[in-house]
Amino acid sequence: MTSALRSEALAPLVGDPTRSAVLLDIDGTLAPIVEHASDASVPELTRRRLISISHRYGLVACVSGRRASEARAMVSIGTISYLGSHGAELLRAGSTEAVLDPALEEWAQRIHEFGREVDTPELRRLRVRLEDKGPIFAFHWRGAPDQEAARAAIDMIASRAEATGTSLAAIVVIAGMATLAQGAYGNVVVGKGLLVGAPAVLGALAGTWLQQRMRTETIGLLFALLLVGVAVYMNVA
Repeated sequence: MTSALRSEALAPLVGDPTRSAVLLDIDGTLAPIVEHASDASVPELTRRRLISISHRYGLVACVSGRRASEARAMVSIGTISYLGSHGAELLRAGSTEAVLDPALEEWAQRIHEFGREVDTPELRRLRVRLEDKGPIFAFHWRGAPDQEAARAAIDMIASRAEATGTSLAAIVVIAGMATLAQGAYGNVVVGKGLLVGAPAVLGALAGTWLQQRMRTETIGLLFALLLVGVAVYMNVA
């Protein structure tokens, strides 16, 4: 980007700084990238300039994959805000305790269970490190002997996590389309199909709500008991 284009892009920001926000990453922006995250630090000159910026602009905050408290300790400026764990938690300027995003709070237990489920011996063999960041889990493959294999394993985990979050929506869409299609062929009375489907959707939503609040082992046990009950009922009937 040329100097003229840069000046034009920054004009709204510097033109009215009291109504402008400056959001900065820490690792790789304020602090140089290092091999071990624990060795990273913000240079004193950078820290002084950030203090100067915070006095001029309406909002200055740091956004990091680190915990918000860890990010503040690393930057060592208490008069700016910190978004930690990739935005999952907020530590406001002057506050002493980070606040977790309410939308994520309901998923916290399920996220931790998912992290434990996918932390397999194969993942450890690939030297993928699992980091507990409180509200989220992070997978690190930097420094792994075979980074391509490690990245492929993490991509599979990401796909599995995405499928877990979107499977209910997919079921609803597919069931609705199937009802309409079969109704067009005269195999299903659409009104009655929707009447049956609506309670099923509510049941699925209730099941998802419970899943987020129960341990995976408990869910597995309850499902096993259900199968036993169905088998007994079929034999008796």
